[in-house]
Amino acid sequence: METEVASAAAATIIATAFALALFDRWLLYGRRHVLSWLVSMVIFAGASAALWVGAAFGWETASFKLFYLLGGVLSVPPLGLGTMYLLGSQKLADQLAIATAVFSIFAIGVLTAAPVTAAALGSSGIPNGADVFSGLPRALAALGSTIGSLVVLGGAIYSLLKLSPKRRLLEDVKAQSQSQRRAVGGRTARGRIAGGTSLVALGTLMLGTGGLLNSIADEMTAFALSLAIGAALLFAGFMVSTTQPATADTAKVNTPTSRA
Repeated sequence: METEVASAAAATIIATAFALALFDRWLLYGRRHVLSWLVSMVIFAGASAALWVGAAFGWETASFKLFYLLGGVLSVPPLGLGTMYLLGSQKLADQLAIATAVFSIFAIGVLTAAPVTAAALGSSGIPNGADVFSGLPRALAALGSTIGSLVVLGGAIYSLLKLSPKRRLLEDVKAQSQSQRRAVGGRTARGRIAGGTSLVALGTLMLGTGGLLNSIADEMTAFALSLAIGAALLFAGFMVSTTQPATADTAKVNTPTSRA
């Protein structure tokens, strides 16, 4: 039990520090993708705190509903939204932001009113959502997590294919004029985005690998460890991808970060 409590506490601390760092960057640069990730980390910190409470004191209806809502339903969609702002069309991302807000409000209402099977909360480890809730809350969790994760992974694949170091090197060789050399700075920024989104994708995958760690730890320990490691990977990815260009010329290049 001590490992679960320590891992949940670590995930809470990392996510909180991460949220504070993102808040600072959002105040400085006002980027929409940073705001989306900030929302996700605030939600994730709340889910980790709920896990911390459940692991330390046992699960109650309120703590499990909060953990399931924040961790299972609401935390991943803003990650996907941030990827859309970072790499895609701002107009499309704005429309998806409205859809995400509507989905979140609906999910909050559903989980708040959802009846629970109290007996399942007394089991050891993290209660299984299928044993606690009916179909609709579980469907919302599957929908939010699946779509958000696919967008994040798709963004990582896009970044690796379109913004790869090899591709940038071939472009850099062709750069001769001063304006072209400035464009090299933009490609360097896009390279950071490629590396950052890859780390984000790894972190997103890590958050869902608790079950795969059963060979070395029980279910609750594995899940708590995956939260802490996933939060650290997300932190690293976001800090890499939101690092601003070093020079003013580079900052003016129309990179994906300048669109959102």
